[in-house]
Amino acid sequence: MEFLLFLAASRDYEWIVALLKMFGEGCRGVLESIGNVHREVLWQIALLENEEQTGNPCMQNFDPLLRQRSSGWGVASQLFDLTNVYPDLGCASGGPQRSAINGSSNLWPGCGHALHISGSSVANCQTKTMLGSLSYYISHLFLALSKTMLVPISCRGSYAWESSVAYTIADIVLNHLKFVRQNSSCGSGDSIPTKYVFIGKVIDFVNFILLDIQDCCNAYVLKEFCEQKVVEELLSKFEASSKLCLEVSSAPVSPMHKKNMNANNGQKERTHHSLNDLLVGYGKLMNHLVSRDLVVSSFKKHLVGSKTVVDPQAAVMNLQSMVLEAVLPIWQHPEFSNCSYEFITNVVSIMRHMYLAVKFENVSSSISTGEDPDLVDQLLLIFESLLHVQDYLAFPIRDLLVEMSSQNNGQYRDKVLNFIIERLTPCFG
Repeated sequence: MEFLLFLAASRDYEWIVALLKMFGEGCRGVLESIGNVHREVLWQIALLENEEQTGNPCMQNFDPLLRQRSSGWGVASQLFDLTNVYPDLGCASGGPQRSAINGSSNLWPGCGHALHISGSSVANCQTKTMLGSLSYYISHLFLALSKTMLVPISCRGSYAWESSVAYTIADIVLNHLKFVRQNSSCGSGDSIPTKYVFIGKVIDFVNFILLDIQDCCNAYVLKEFCEQKVVEELLSKFEASSKLCLEVSSAPVSPMHKKNMNANNGQKERTHHSLNDLLVGYGKLMNHLVSRDLVVSSFKKHLVGSKTVVDPQAAVMNLQSMVLEAVLPIWQHPEFSNCSYEFITNVVSIMRHMYLAVKFENVSSSISTGEDPDLVDQLLLIFESLLHVQDYLAFPIRDLLVEMSSQNNGQYRDKVLNFIIERLTPCFG
């Protein structure tokens, strides 16, 4: 595996094509093993970061469960071998400032200032640097494979291996999302659970390999995401994460802890901030999944003429329906306005795509009761609640208001104008 990561890091086109062929023709198990190591690395990083947040000193570099399984040749032994062979990978490639995909861009403060931290913190910092480096190289291996899939077949040979490799990548991501492990004997207190930190890193990884190319997505990988129900699993995790975020926002302070009000509020704010960061990654991904222009153009560009038969219009409609059903509960929740600006902006953009492309009354039973709902009134009510809390949300809302005004020959223009006038009237006394 060490040699494969070296080839990917070299960015030599011919080598990457050779890797794509190898993984596509019969070495799927090798790529799956790399995916398993990647999953373990992301989990260890998430575990370290969560312990760092809670200030729990019982974490010792690696999860004890991983140590127990480290005998023989397997995921754990590969992980330890690689981190032992390359203890300085982080320094060699720019260290913690390289990429958000490994969680190392801004989550490890103090790593470069060993004089100001304790010995155990130094050890943890070095461990995170090694793990971050390994995550970086594995992620870039997948990215290199993803980019090579999109090169025209005529430019890289007469064989097409992209579907097989895309299938394996989708399977790896699905296993990441379904990965369940109880935290070790160290309690996590009231902080965000390690699993949500881990899921956030998986979402960053998905965004990284799926949407790296501007104005384009990897149609081969996205197709497999849909067929293997990866999208469904992603949205299921989103629903759980958003529910937790809203619960944290609205949870009252227990009378038993009123004496420690400031400490409790500080912990609540940190947890809420961490969950909001997680939702930002989700928002970015879902916003791209419902973009008709992005998905349809990518499918037509990469899949038309290949052996893969996909109806781009049907595919995007299916994605939009699933995303809408997942987003509506948080969109209509009274605490939605307390989410981060970036996440709210993405959700407003998602609703804009929905307004333009989806027949809301046919999406799910939770949306329709048999009668055509007045969607414009519902949207304006939600805009009203958002603007009451955060005036700067007027900018993302503006684009959707323009779309609403121009639809159906201006049918709703008067409602939109009345809404704007009512908001402006108090400003002029």
